[in-house]
Amino acid sequence: MIEIQLSLQDEANNVLTRENAELLLTTLMNGYALGHAVWSDEGQTYFGHGGANDGFRCTMVAHMSGGYGVVVMTNSDSGSDLADKVVGLIGEREGWPGY
Repeated sequence: MIEIQLSLQDEANNVLTRENAELLLTTLMNGYALGHAVWSDEGQTYFGHGGANDGFRCTMVAHMSGGYGVVVMTNSDSGSDLADKVVGLIGEREGWPGY
């Protein structure tokens, strides 16, 4: 997440060039890019992804250019609701547009 954000700002090329980071986050179908969801809220663009294994749920949300984001991991099959609420609370507390 951090490497993608830095690459988009031409501040790092340890893994991705700016062009490849932009390609990675280009929306292809129904709000999804190559491995990430991409959405805009209040004029701000975010990317993220959720994940799950038996007994675990997680989510990642990052601002496309603001340099902030969060990853929440839970150890519960029903942890998605908690993770989403934690992301919302952090976004609200930190003043992220759209949260």
